[in-house]
Amino acid sequence: MEHTKPKTQDIAIVGLSAIFPKSPNLQGYWSTLVNGTDCIEEIPSSHWLIDDYFDPDPKVPDKTHGKRGAFLSPMDFNVAEFGMPPNVVPATDSIQLLGLLVARDVLIDTFGKHFKEINKDRMSVILGACGTTELIITMGSRLQHPIWVKAMREAGLPENKVIDIRDRIASEYVDWKEDTFPGMLNNVISGRIANRLNFGGSNYTADAACASSSSALSAAMNELHLHQADMVITGGLDAINDIFMFMCFSKTLALSSTGDCRPFSDGADGTMLGEGAGMLALQRLEDAERDGNTIYAVIKGLGSSSDGYGASVYAPISKGQARSLGRAYEQAGYGPEKVTLVEAHGTGTKAGDVAEFEGLRMVFGQGDKGDDPSRPRCALGSVKSQIAHTKAAAGTASLIKIILALHHRILPPTIKIGSPNPKLDFSNSPFYLNARARPWIHSALEPRRASSSSFGFGGTNFHVAVEEYRGSKGKTPKRLLALPSHLFLFSASDSAGLNRDVATALEEAGRDSQAFGPCAIDTQSSFDPKAACRLALVATDIDDLRAKADQITGHFKSQPDKSLSLATGIHYESEPAVDNKVAFLFSGQGSHYLDMGADLAMAFSAARRVWDSGTGLTPPGELALHEVVFPAPVFDDDIKKIQRERLNLTSWTQPAIMAVSLSQLALLERLGVQPDMVGGHSLGEITALFCAGVMEHSDPLAALRVARKRGELMVLAGENTPGAMCAVFASEKIVEEKLAAWDSKAVIANYNTPEQVALSGDVASIEALITRFSDEKIRAVRLPVSTGFHSPIVAPSSLPFRDFLAGLTVHKPCIPLYSNTTAKPYPDGDPESIRDTVADQLANPVLFVDKVRAMYENGARIFVEVGPGSALMAMVDQILTDHPHEAIALDTKDKQDLIGFWNGLARVSLLSEKKLNFASLWEDYRVERPPEAKKGPTVLSITGTNYGKPYPPSGGSKSLPAPNPSIPKATKAESIKKEAIKKEEAKKTVERSSPQQAQATPSAQPSAQPSVQPRVQSPSLAQSQAESGVCAMERPSAAP
Repeated sequence: MEHTKPKTQDIAIVGLSAIFPKSPNLQGYWSTLVNGTDCIEEIPSSHWLIDDYFDPDPKVPDKTHGKRGAFLSPMDFNVAEFGMPPNVVPATDSIQLLGLLVARDVLIDTFGKHFKEINKDRMSVILGACGTTELIITMGSRLQHPIWVKAMREAGLPENKVIDIRDRIASEYVDWKEDTFPGMLNNVISGRIANRLNFGGSNYTADAACASSSSALSAAMNELHLHQADMVITGGLDAINDIFMFMCFSKTLALSSTGDCRPFSDGADGTMLGEGAGMLALQRLEDAERDGNTIYAVIKGLGSSSDGYGASVYAPISKGQARSLGRAYEQAGYGPEKVTLVEAHGTGTKAGDVAEFEGLRMVFGQGDKGDDPSRPRCALGSVKSQIAHTKAAAGTASLIKIILALHHRILPPTIKIGSPNPKLDFSNSPFYLNARARPWIHSALEPRRASSSSFGFGGTNFHVAVEEYRGSKGKTPKRLLALPSHLFLFSASDSAGLNRDVATALEEAGRDSQAFGPCAIDTQSSFDPKAACRLALVATDIDDLRAKADQITGHFKSQPDKSLSLATGIHYESEPAVDNKVAFLFSGQGSHYLDMGADLAMAFSAARRVWDSGTGLTPPGELALHEVVFPAPVFDDDIKKIQRERLNLTSWTQPAIMAVSLSQLALLERLGVQPDMVGGHSLGEITALFCAGVMEHSDPLAALRVARKRGELMVLAGENTPGAMCAVFASEKIVEEKLAAWDSKAVIANYNTPEQVALSGDVASIEALITRFSDEKIRAVRLPVSTGFHSPIVAPSSLPFRDFLAGLTVHKPCIPLYSNTTAKPYPDGDPESIRDTVADQLANPVLFVDKVRAMYENGARIFVEVGPGSALMAMVDQILTDHPHEAIALDTKDKQDLIGFWNGLARVSLLSEKKLNFASLWEDYRVERPPEAKKGPTVLSITGTNYGKPYPPSGGSKSLPAPNPSIPKATKAESIKKEAIKKEEAKKTVERSSPQQAQATPSAQPSAQPSVQPRVQSPSLAQSQAESGVCAMERPSAAP
């Protein structure tokens, strides 16, 4: 068949909402994603009781070998908001209630809190929901009472007992009501939303099994393409995790036997079940830009397919899946080689994962990494490792994940990999499993692109291609606050006042899981640097904050007048701040490590933009700076070694260290932290040049190119004479004497501290010196550098570097800039002298000790290391050991670099009279305190399972009655006697029957199956309805 490329319009995503396990809203979901939260846990007793149905043997009839999954936390549902009397809620499946909440939230995200005023006449709601609902299963089970009665009569129970037991069983189910029929139907999910929120467009649900939400997305996009609607709310919902659904997955042997979901892992043994709901507001891109709406991302293409003929109706087929991928990229107008993140269906079943991976390779090819397995280009993941398989909502969970990843420029992690499934040939593919969150660094030449897949039973396949929005007409949404740690600042006239403020913050931050970050930001805003007592606490969560609050309270009791600074994140100053001079010292080579600066690049756009600029260091397609510093996660030790060694190459090390320094500097400038003087160690002096305005640092790429050229020339110079370096922990005098006595060719390259120097020389000389110093009981350590810096070995690089600098505009330093070579400030205003000093630095020793002392003599009392690690501050402490000073690092190798940054800012804040502009850090964040929980008779607490069901009891298995003693088994003679008596009584009953009774109409006869008595409504519920007046509210139509 001939194929004509379809003409479609780009679709803008203008609103999002989500409720998933441990994620009450969109912000919570992003926090779950980016922080790698594992939401899989033991099934709560609200759903079903493990004692009732669990057996580890999957072959046992009517038992499940699964007892874990991912479940929604309790949430408030205000019936008054949606015009529903409370007594209707038990007759309404929870999925319809969740639909109302998520639909309301997506409208708020799109239009704001006044969304009700928006004309929705041409707004449709099309949602994915599959299979049945929990309420259908419940009501169907209630109707089985004839079977119960039959079994009890056959067991010989007296009729009064039969009726009593039948009614007891029936009371464990909700009653049939007028609202039950619409309340159990999946299609009424969208209908109820349209009814309650006043939509005038189409409303219906689509069922494509676990691809239901993607099928709904396809229908929604078609409505927009055909101009049948101007906006469509679409997505998916699934909350049926009752025993029926667990049994379905158990008996098809799809559930994990080990109780976890590990997509693409060698340990994968099945999927796990989850629940949740997510929705998107879609508009044609041109309309969204015309309206000036917020745009999260743009859908470029959606492909669908069927597997066709296969071994079974539920066995996945790679070729069928690949068809959907190909169609998506054909519609998108770009190929899969442009995609750098794929969110897979990834259920964690070995057969499913293998089939999906093969389908991906059919479209994406075998990769373009050549002989370098350390740089695959496309991240592959599955959110099911965190929230399990949310079935009908799975496609939306995946789609929202990649939308938020594009929006935040972060590659979210996939957890529980351990080691990849060996049947998946990752080495011959463009893919890697993204086992940790990483900054999504990308060139400005084209947008970031991501895709997601969802597949369903019956061979139905969907693939969605999405790219970041780079237009100027639409608004950029605020980022969602989901940082792994926060800084709390407190100020008061005394320690007692600090205690009170900390207690208030603990109460506020602990009120809700999403109150933690906003509370921290509030303390930064109210902080007074001129207060007599000042406290800073760095914490990862409320428990961490509480523990540190307890620790500082103990300090206040014992030593309230003693200042304190702990690397764990507790900083206290009891003396007024002094207007001391601040010196920035920029890190040099040797401070580098893999993933340095990653946290800051993910947390703050200003920091990430430095790395984005760095993509211009090398031509497109070649190895880029961010690939060296933030390499793809690998699971092979040999490849990990390649990644480490690559960063150690001077041509990469130097721009990498500078990028970290520049990203920190960008944040310090926004905060208003200005140095009075600057310097650096070796390479760090080049960064200091840009900070001091000698070279324009508004263009990070220009600075990185200087560092890159410097590194390349030093490597080139060292190729003729292989060089090395070592650190010797002894005084300058002792080392010089030893070098002279041993007639060594090595030279002192760095005067780091009074008791440490670094030596440079040829490899043989350095190795010999390490041995000889060791023999003398003097510690000497080989440094991870590629040649002998600051020695005659690299002297040939000075002249070409000087020529390179001639092409750069050089200005007079705007603040004192101290030279490594002279330990004095750079000359004022003479560009040629400045270029000479910079070029000569390569082959001359670093006089770091003298430089720090000179800066101190000129008034510096606060030294801040800008760059990776904290080596320079350790040196400063040793140089100024007998002088009052503060040495502050902004990074520590053994912690998240965000925690190191907070600790550094904490000390700067407490020691400076000037208030830092913390608000600048949060300008592009959505900082909102969660609303106060409403109380009252109309506010119900709901979860994924149905509200108001009598069984299981609220107390779980512990509240069930204990088994009664068994009745002793009758002897054979007793059984024969009882049977004879029963037959005789039956005979007499027939004889007593009159002819009139035998001829009575059926309606007058006693029922063989007496009607089940309805449950009596709770007096408290009836009273609350009467008092609140909710029974008089408008009721939704009971029609299906």
